[in-house]
Amino acid sequence: MSGTGSLAAKREHWRQIVAERQESGLSIVAFCRLRGVDKKAYYYWCRRVKTAGKKNVVAEREENVFIPVRVESTPKRPEGSPRGQLEINMACGRVIAMPLSAENLRMTIAVLEGGSC
Repeated sequence: MSGTGSLAAKREHWRQIVAERQESGLSIVAFCRLRGVDKKAYYYWCRRVKTAGKKNVVAEREENVFIPVRVESTPKRPEGSPRGQLEINMACGRVIAMPLSAENLRMTIAVLEGGSC
């Protein structure tokens, strides 16, 4: 495939090549040698194709997701006591609790966005 053309067309072209290789049962090295495909290009596009597929699955899942949040009032804390505690009750039953701070909240959100229960 030439250097011109849309990214979508290239992705589709390489998606077909990756699928052909998987169906062939050949090793990547043997398939690339047989088809005259650059092995580094194959690995690069294999990652791109798989990543694009995962992003589409994640986007479909996130479209209709509703996460209930309940904010509970707490009594006023005594002077000098810790700020409070961040507690997350996950749907799978896991409870995450830690001292409340902006940094802990940032790290928790980053972890929750990157995985599942």
